[in-house]
Amino acid sequence: MAAVKIPRRLATLGRRLPVALYLATLAGLTLAWVVVVAACLLPLPARLAETDAVEIRWDDGGLAHVLLAPDGRWRVAVAPEEVDPRYLKSLIRLEDRRFYAHPGVDPVAIARSALINLRRGEVVTGASTLTMQLVRLLEPRPRTLRSKLVEAFRAAQLELRLSKRGVLRQYLRFLPFGGNVEGIEAAAWSYFGHGADVLAPSEIATLLAVPQGPGSRAPSPAHRQRLTQARDGIAAWLAARAVLAAGPAVPVPERLGPPPQRLAPVAFWLRARHPGQARIDTFLSPAQQAAVEEALARGVDPLLGAGVHNAAAVVVDRATGRVRALAATPDQAEPTPGSALPTFGLRRPLADGLVASPLAVAGGLLGGDVRVTAAWASAGLPAEALPPLSASPDRDAAPGLRRFAHALRGRDAWAGGVGPGQVAVVWAGNLDQHTSAVLTGPVAEPALRAVWDALSAE
Repeated sequence: MAAVKIPRRLATLGRRLPVALYLATLAGLTLAWVVVVAACLLPLPARLAETDAVEIRWDDGGLAHVLLAPDGRWRVAVAPEEVDPRYLKSLIRLEDRRFYAHPGVDPVAIARSALINLRRGEVVTGASTLTMQLVRLLEPRPRTLRSKLVEAFRAAQLELRLSKRGVLRQYLRFLPFGGNVEGIEAAAWSYFGHGADVLAPSEIATLLAVPQGPGSRAPSPAHRQRLTQARDGIAAWLAARAVLAAGPAVPVPERLGPPPQRLAPVAFWLRARHPGQARIDTFLSPAQQAAVEEALARGVDPLLGAGVHNAAAVVVDRATGRVRALAATPDQAEPTPGSALPTFGLRRPLADGLVASPLAVAGGLLGGDVRVTAAWASAGLPAEALPPLSASPDRDAAPGLRRFAHALRGRDAWAGGVGPGQVAVVWAGNLDQHTSAVLTGPVAEPALRAVWDALSAE
């Protein structure tokens, strides 16, 4: 059999090809190493360090009050596992089907997008991953090729440093929903009045539609038609792919409301007591809080119209010492720097240099602070041998209840009582320390009676 002669050029190429492959592989590995090192050494986007809104929780874990984040956003942190799993499944199917398979940039999606756009002769689809979208939320840039390259690097960096769960958590945190509403949890409260842990199909579709164009889809009467069309389109797309079952047709939300605001001004006082804490868990009962707030407002109304501007009530469980209600009236704005804290942080001299606040007095009645109890005794307000509360005309206010009621120096009116299961203290006065002629004798007793009646009925 005759030997086959290989052309000289082909033979030369055959000898050079392994060298070229070697050099290309080496260059690729070097580039990958440089990217990894840079991703590890360069700081992450600065906005990731933004402080979130302070959230205050009821005793059952429910959201009681949210205070704005320092940057003026309603941004409530939430972990992916705390969000309705149907929303997460729909989000990934709609925005980034291969989210858990790519390293921040999806080569498969890029190739598919390029082919589709070439066939159509125009840009009809993109290849941005959830991670790249997060980069744009953190660091907005002009839509240029250079920006795309920076976004690709940042996306790889986030994936390397944060993990998939971390990327998803930050994405859910910074999604724009119109106005100063940011993040899935704040949006669910703002749009629907509840958290993102359980969502209806129509709510999921709405929360997927708005971030695609918050400027034209965020809830408002002017955006109703656009938002409805976008929501219904997404819902139909997901239903056709068996991702999300179709739900009943309901109107889209038409306003941006704040997250829960149930503890003003208590929330500001709690934040001052827990600086730097993003979540404050309390033993406050939503039912007792509501009952005491209404009772306090009703009981001190005559005082508030006669030169007295502030009042507070504290209810403490006798068995556990846990504070179950903290109410103040009227509602106070957030204190400015250097001003007096809201009523629960009140400081008033009693005797022997001791100062008091409603909480301190409640603690004294519980026996937790002997100094407070002794100070009340020295001021003529015995806490250990309190007289029984007289019965109301129709029924006993609370069986076994003992109480005191007195005013000091025309500046502070106090009333306190110890019942079978709870201790309650009411204070009325002025935070600016102005005196009032009505602050004499047992003027705070009607408010205490109203509080006890409310607690008895609760």
